[in-house]
This record gives sequence, structure tokens and C-alpha cells, in this order.
Amino acid sequence: TPMASHVADESTRRRGRRDGHTSSSGHSAPVSKSSNASNARTEETTSVVLCTSGYDHTIRYWDASTGQCYRTLQYPGSQVNALCVTPDKQYLAAVGNPHVRLFDINSNSVNPVTTYESHKGNITAVGFQQDGKWMFTSSEDMHIKIWDLR
Repeated sequence: TPMASHVADESTRRRGRRDGHTSSSGHSAPVSKSSNASNARTEETTSVVLCTSGYDHTIRYWDASTGQCYRTLQYPGSQVNALCVTPDKQYLAAVGNPHVRLFDINSNSVNPVTTYESHKGNITAVGFQQDGKWMFTSSEDMHIKIWDLR
């Protein structure tokens, strides 16, 4: 996708490589979405984290300054259709068919903190209200849902 190409091109330029290749391996299928967890806390320091998802049933966390993938999560049972980071940059919501999984960005756990299931079809979008108290999703089941996260 154009977004994935831009990210790879930008990180390649930063490292001074001219052959168009990055030193990290990416998704094995098309990238579906990306989300920025700017200033997320990693083990060593605070940095900009880019999260991507794809039709290969994975979510990847990238250090935006180096272009290195440092974490890969499996998303079993579905491709990932959309990602969104909470306003406080603590959680990553990933949506597929037909569930929402919320992951702790700063945790090493491969398991979601919680899973929301109520849609009857493929979920196509996810977002958060500015204060992070509400999450919203839309689905091919022709419903929009608002989730109370308080």
C-alpha cells in the first residue's frame, strides 16, 4: 500500500541505504492498516512506535526511528481490518471478523487485555473518543457500536 511504501522508503532514507530494501522483514501479505503510538514507552526509552496489521493475521510494532520490527503478535481467526491507538497511547485496538481485541502497547504479553464481541459481521473501522472513555466500531453487519470503556 502507499502508506507502507512511504514508511519503508522513509526509514530506508534515514539509514542511508540506496538499494530500496530495509533490514527488517515485514508482513507476508498485504498491509491493511497502520497506526502511530507516538511517544509510547518501550523497555529502554520513549520513542515513536508504528503499528501495522495485515491480511497475514499479524500485528507488528515498529520503532519508527530505526525501521526495525521489534514485536509481532498473531491475530488468529481473521485478518486485521483496522487499528487504532487509545488517546493515552496505552492500548491498541485491532478489529477483524467479528471481534475487537485490545492489546496493551507496553506489555510483552501476546494476549489481548480484553476482547469485545457483539458484531455479527466483519468489523471495518475502530476509533476512540478524545478522552478514551468510549470506543466506536462499524461493521459489515450494518451496525455502529459505541463501547463504554470506563
